[in-house]
Amino acid sequence: MVTAIEVTQGVQNLNNDVPLLAEKLTWVRVYVRSTMRDVSGVTARLDGTRDGALLPASPLMSMNTSITVRTEGGDRANLNDSFYFYVPSNWRSGTVTFRAEVNPAGPSQIPEANLDNNSLSVTLTFTQRRALCLAMVRIRTEPQTASVTDPNSEDIILWAKRAYPVPSVWVYDTGAIVEEPEVCWAGRLPYPCLGPCEIPEDSLMVLLSLWLLNTLTDDPDECANTHYYGMVHQSHGPGSGGAGYVDGNEAWGFMNTDSTLSFGTSWYWPHGGASMAHEIGHNLGRWHVDCGDPDDIDQGYPYSPCDIGPDDPTAYFGFDVASPAVIPPTVAADLMSYGHRVGKPRWPSAYTYGALFNKLSPGSAAAAPMIVLEASTQAQELLVATGVTTPTEGTAELSTVSASLVT
Repeated sequence: MVTAIEVTQGVQNLNNDVPLLAEKLTWVRVYVRSTMRDVSGVTARLDGTRDGALLPASPLMSMNTSITVRTEGGDRANLNDSFYFYVPSNWRSGTVTFRAEVNPAGPSQIPEANLDNNSLSVTLTFTQRRALCLAMVRIRTEPQTASVTDPNSEDIILWAKRAYPVPSVWVYDTGAIVEEPEVCWAGRLPYPCLGPCEIPEDSLMVLLSLWLLNTLTDDPDECANTHYYGMVHQSHGPGSGGAGYVDGNEAWGFMNTDSTLSFGTSWYWPHGGASMAHEIGHNLGRWHVDCGDPDDIDQGYPYSPCDIGPDDPTAYFGFDVASPAVIPPTVAADLMSYGHRVGKPRWPSAYTYGALFNKLSPGSAAAAPMIVLEASTQAQELLVATGVTTPTEGTAELSTVSASLVT
């Protein structure tokens, strides 16, 4: 018998309470159990209808072909204890009725006395949201400066796409580089010059520079809101972490692709993806979840602070749409936590995912693959600084500044 249908794009419960995004990668899990004995070699299929019309490719056959249906219903944490189906792109819009049927061949394949409980339907609506737009900015550091073309940088961006309630991510290579203003000397005459940033000491200066660049740059027309993200190379400083303005549009983070920070889970790599999603989460109004000793705590988090949901097989489970992989609620800490400090990978809870969904701009956006677009601004050099120089005494004092090279 079919006991439940779960339609998931990243986190979901068996009541399908988490809203669905039009065009976002989607999976359906169908849960079954046997009333008499464990039965092996059982198959299932899935139909989709919209406005009463059968959708193309119906019926879908499950990706795992057949499973053993158990009397206890199986373990939700085990992907292969359920039937799972990849949902075609032309199903991911409007209002769709998903109908699952187990043992569709009937008694000719597996004898059953009662076929009435072999099917179940659920009707859900896919909501439109705009793409997440990222303007990527290089932060000059020693010994190396990050670039959007570095190996595995695309994986960092795609991780954020998988974890966020967005149909797609549009990436713009601004060609900009943030450098630290310094005082150089020509004999006894001081003059402003630029050098590498020191992270995290220069965090505020970097954020101010990103704000200045954002202020002086026209955002792409297709983006309702653009986040200016500073890329710090993982070889510099601690190699992990970042910062972002709460309710702003500027953030920076380490572009960390070190596999040692995956905590034994393939779905969490690369760590820099979680850092990016975490910092942009601040831009979207999220505070920290109290796991791993962060500052600025969100007092409203409803679950155990280092879990993404209650330890309940019917409640919220995470799901990586790329693997695919199940993320049980006690395996991961919330995206807005410092779970990595206590040895846990991070993933958005339903609480955080829902808040991001409500904050992101409504509207339609094509689910195009993540691409890098060049900036449209004209090349110009910008230097904004305040300070005092005293040539007669050979001294100079430079206060907080912002500097960028925009191409």
